[in-house]
Amino acid sequence: MGLGDFGLSILASWLANKIDFKKSAPENISSKSDEAPQKEKTSESPKAQKFKTFDAWNDLSRILTAVKSPVISILIEDEPSTHYHLPSMVLESSVTGEWYVFSRGRMSFEGNGGGIRNSQEIIDQVKAAGANIGTWVVTKSEIEALDNGYITWPKVKQNAIPLLARVARDYTWDEIERNVTKQIK
Repeated sequence: MGLGDFGLSILASWLANKIDFKKSAPENISSKSDEAPQKEKTSESPKAQKFKTFDAWNDLSRILTAVKSPVISILIEDEPSTHYHLPSMVLESSVTGEWYVFSRGRMSFEGNGGGIRNSQEIIDQVKAAGANIGTWVVTKSEIEALDNGYITWPKVKQNAIPLLARVARDYTWDEIERNVTKQIK
């Protein structure tokens, strides 16, 4: 994957998220003109950003030094949003419980290009800070919602599956597991 392809994949993901947001906005139109519009009750509330997310390349070192007893959770989407299963990352304090989300786009555990090199540099920085690292598989829709600040880490965490316990067995997951193991040890 070249730099141009990488940029296009990020742009495509961003655009898809924007289109999905506009398509999923609830319509509150009443068929009777004398009645006030009523909101439909759905299982999902409209998406509203609840918190700021960060970029691992630009923001990690600053936040990593501010967090006491850091624990890193690497979240890998269960279905690829681009050609690869892109990881997101959460930095959490085991002392205070505060957490910070680093959205997808900088790291990869597949292929042999810039995503792998970025992952190694980011993980080296995390290891140098003495942080423990866990790797999880999370649904693509939950990672998208987390990356955009729509749902919180505690909600996603309860549904996360440890990478080694995933059900899917195919070459792609074997490659991801091999690369994660190699970079974390």
